Amino acid sequence: MFCYGLVKRVVDVILALFALLIAFFPAVILLLIAKIQFGKALFVQERLGHKETIFLIYKVKSLGPNHELTPFWIRVRSLGLDEIPQLWNILKGDLSWVGPRPLLPEYLQHYTEAQKRRHLVVPGIFGWSQLHQMQKILTWEERLALDVAYVEKKSFLFDSQIFIRSVFLLLTKARKNASDFERFGT
Repeated sequence: MFCYGLVKRVVDVILALFALLIAFFPAVILLLIAKIQFGKALFVQERLGHKETIFLIYKVKSLGPNHELTPFWIRVRSLGLDEIPQLWNILKGDLSWVGPRPLLPEYLQHYTEAQKRRHLVVPGIFGWSQLHQMQKILTWEERLALDVAYVEKKSFLFDSQIFIRSVFLLLTKARKNASDFERFGT
């Protein structure tokens, strides 16, 4: 397990640095547009991470004051470009490329003991449940069950499969995942 964690961390950092090289200019442009349009470039929110620790997650601000989305920001979000600042979260070690998606701390009270196992690993940008969610809307119970299944099955090969399939789906199809503002249990 030690080897898996070390290899995963090294791969996370190398891929994040490579992605930053590619995404730097698009990120700067999106951040400038957001700053001009909304007065703030970043959306910062508390999320629940590894071992139930709270950390700050970063996204490009894409919602207006009443949570409205313009067609431009809908497209940006459908491509996941609003999540470029999360490369910083990967470099800090708050996130991995692959792992259960970090949810809001307020959701913890709704988890069963089995579902809390999702916090035994570092959360990720891409996850087993998110891969399924890109293809079909899932219930919370289905999503959390897939997160726990990931924890039990995790390996470098499994992570690689999730990463490659997620990137492929992201680049070839519109995501069907729920809004960031969906509330637990709805």
